[in-house]
Amino acid sequence: QGAAEVRRRLDNGVYIFVLPPSIEACRARLRTRGKDDEAEIERRLNIALEEIVRAPEYDYIIINDSLDDSFETLAAIIRAEKVKEVRIKEKVKSLFGPGVR
Repeated sequence: QGAAEVRRRLDNGVYIFVLPPSIEACRARLRTRGKDDEAEIERRLNIALEEIVRAPEYDYIIINDSLDDSFETLAAIIRAEKVKEVRIKEKVKSLFGPGVR
């Protein structure tokens, strides 16, 4: 719900949803941290499942199976977003004149 509120306020943002490779992987990661008991881990997993349903509302989804791969995907998204027409049109106009849309 927090992300939906941010999107309502900042509709020109780029929204990326980062998913674990599976719920079991998420559970294992939470256990490895050693910060939460089993009840808290299950509570957090239930919240995660509720949030995952909203993933299609985001512009991009990254499945975080490998940190390096996820970082590369994020970098590719950033590169692509920098050259989107809506972000670069003013530069194009300054280079080629106001007749260019």
